[in-house]
Amino acid sequence: MAALVLGHMNPDTDSIISAIAAADLYSKRGFEVTPAAQGAPTPETEFVLKKFGLTAPQVVEDVAGKDLYLVDYSDLAQAPKGMDSATVLGIVDHHKLGDVTTSSPLEAWIWPVGCTGTVLKNMYDFYGVELPKAIAGGLLCAILSDTVMFKSPTCTQRDIDVANRMARIGNVSLDALGQMIFSGDR
Repeated sequence: MAALVLGHMNPDTDSIISAIAAADLYSKRGFEVTPAAQGAPTPETEFVLKKFGLTAPQVVEDVAGKDLYLVDYSDLAQAPKGMDSATVLGIVDHHKLGDVTTSSPLEAWIWPVGCTGTVLKNMYDFYGVELPKAIAGGLLCAILSDTVMFKSPTCTQRDIDVANRMARIGNVSLDALGQMIFSGDR
């Protein structure tokens, strides 16, 4: 049975796109995974999915007995029902380390940056896996959204550098894309 790659409850663009990207990366590394979400995409996320031809992950409400990779959170307060009997295999996050515990070692990438998408791009690079153009576009939108177009106090130079690299991969303008995300004129 495939492990779920799952973002936090009330998912935002970073949570959903990070689940898609991490599932792509883990599967290319030989793991059997599928992206999941704890709710339907927001209008912003739907715009991003449609713009880059990505499919929304399946929605899950209970993870009892399942294997999980967490993206964009590690706090039990953000986890779905059944977390007490799930097995966490990995965490990719840009928030503080939360209160999720495991019974065995796990792969964890938790960086002090403005977006999980920034961490994931660095994971693709570290493992030597090519980042698909569509996922690069989605991650770019996640970075722009989470960092409020680089104006958030949590934004780092790493976020800006990764966003610029992904804009080149996706052949998109950072300013134009950011305006589309935040203007509501999608």
